[in-house]
Amino acid sequence: GTFTIGKQSINPADDTYRDVTVDTIEDVVYTGLSQAILPVVKDKNGAVLVKDTDYTVAFSADTTNVGTVTVTITGIGNFECEITTTYQITPAPVTVTADDLGKIFGEVDPELTYTVEGMVNGESDTLITVTSTTRVEGEAQGTYVITSTGAELQGNYQVTYVSGTFTIRKQSINP
Repeated sequence: GTFTIGKQSINPADDTYRDVTVDTIEDVVYTGLSQAILPVVKDKNGAVLVKDTDYTVAFSADTTNVGTVTVTITGIGNFECEITTTYQITPAPVTVTADDLGKIFGEVDPELTYTVEGMVNGESDTLITVTSTTRVEGEAQGTYVITSTGAELQGNYQVTYVSGTFTIRKQSINP
């Protein structure tokens, strides 16, 4: 008789599949750089298969920005078939903090400002749109809350807004 060795599928849905595993790729946080993450592919004995010898890998077009990355693994050599897996690039956290400001009673309010922290890979904070920065109304001596507002999800960033404090100090009666 003839003994024939056939190719083994890497797809669990195929009849020739024999315990080849593709490890799950964990989601990653946006870095501003390409994040084409190679999965670990193992045979039934736990041996790691070799990329470009046992399989090839292709990625969806965008491996940099927030969204789903699709990874296609195609068996070659002694392995056949194709399987896909996905992982997410999630938004990077950014904080917009209303700057603490103040004035002396009777003066005009200074311009209200804010600070953006957490931008990645040298990206400009102009990518974050703050729709308003306001303070609680009042002219008496004391403290008032300053808030900045805007969308929480902005492109590749998840924005958290932190309040500041506006302090009105007593006016001196000395000339």
